[in-house]
Amino acid sequence: MIMNQIERLGSQLEYASRLGLELKNFSTVNPHSFIFSHDCEDFDTPKKAKKRANFFVKENSLIMHCYHCGVSAGFDNFLKGKNPALHKDYLMALYSGQRKSKPSTKSADHLAALQAEIKPIVVPTKPLTDDLIFVSTLPETHPIRRYTASRCIPDEYLSRIAFVRNFHQYFSDHDLKQDAARKARYKDLKPTPRLVIPYYDQDDKVYMVTCRAFGAELPKYVYVYDEARRDTPAIYGLWRTDTTKDFFVTEGQFDSMFIDNCVAVGGSNFAKNPWLLDRIDQAIIIPDADWKTNKHVKKSLEAAVHSGFRIAPLPAGAGKDANDIIKSGQMTAEALNKYLASNVMHGLRASAYMSFQK
Repeated sequence: MIMNQIERLGSQLEYASRLGLELKNFSTVNPHSFIFSHDCEDFDTPKKAKKRANFFVKENSLIMHCYHCGVSAGFDNFLKGKNPALHKDYLMALYSGQRKSKPSTKSADHLAALQAEIKPIVVPTKPLTDDLIFVSTLPETHPIRRYTASRCIPDEYLSRIAFVRNFHQYFSDHDLKQDAARKARYKDLKPTPRLVIPYYDQDDKVYMVTCRAFGAELPKYVYVYDEARRDTPAIYGLWRTDTTKDFFVTEGQFDSMFIDNCVAVGGSNFAKNPWLLDRIDQAIIIPDADWKTNKHVKKSLEAAVHSGFRIAPLPAGAGKDANDIIKSGQMTAEALNKYLASNVMHGLRASAYMSFQK
């Protein structure tokens, strides 16, 4: 019955949140969509690699789909495979609720009315920039200022990099209040300082931040989103990059600060980044040097080249990434930009280059 469809979806959403406590990197996109890391049965991928999967609503039922391995499953079957005991509890709750439900009409109008009752929950949150102390306001003797100086961060970025004195408090004040799974995952966050790198969009508005630990504290990186903008891709440098023409792409945010017209995507899985794929004709990838020694990173880069991306490899032996090259003093930012611009390659040339590099 139609009423039971809605009730079943409600139960699926409830138990998806409960199952989320066991899923890696589980977080809520909105009350009817969740993302997490799927343990793909893919022999070509290391088990510890991040895989992106989600639960989403389709035709009044929750569906699981993994964008890494392509597996899809109904929520009921996925739950049964992951946690049989929780699945049994889910069935008991589901059928108990069905026995109590009243018959309902099958009219399309009634179904539309029921669907209209499912609305996103809006939780008021403080602006992400509240409580941030921007580096540009600090004296040069401050430890954070000394840290950015050690990384040779250009002065123009000091007003766009910040820190928080108590990250545990910042996370509590700014992250999703209703996301119990995410709260449980980060319950042991320490009240220590963290570097905060805000992500500005094309209109120079902050829509997310990445909070980076200074020492060995884990997790090293924690992302905090403006809930209203949670679907905005995590691309650093949008405010300064013209993506209608050729632009460069680095993995790390710091690396992008030394490259003209450049964004950072926070990882090496370029060929599976929807935002980049939509701009494949303009994007030029600057891979970190570890692609030569890390077979999984190399495989990702080969996939990007095969997909049609251009690459601009760093000078051989100069450093592990753009920031490392600048810190070492081997090249200035101007010299590095000239080198990269004159060493763009794609297709067979890029494949041949990668084959002969060790």
